[in-house]
Amino acid sequence: MIDGAIPSPVRERLLRPRGVLSTEPMRPGLSGAVIFHCRDGQGGQYALRRWPAGTRGQRIAEIHHVVIFARQQGCDIVPKLY
Repeated sequence: MIDGAIPSPVRERLLRPRGVLSTEPMRPGLSGAVIFHCRDGQGGQYALRRWPAGTRGQRIAEIHHVVIFARQQGCDIVPKLY
């Protein structure tokens, strides 16, 4: 079951195309973000982050830049971004 706290546009544009069948809310991240553990019908698992209200797009871009750089350097403990 998909958690009703996930906005409809996110469900339609991100979850449905990936075949996500269920989501489970996890403990909030250090940023105050809400994290959902998502599972698809093929056994795939994803994390969906809902940034806190007021988080600037610039800040998200900075964080994504660091995460992508870390993955490129072989650090596999940071998430793969989609």
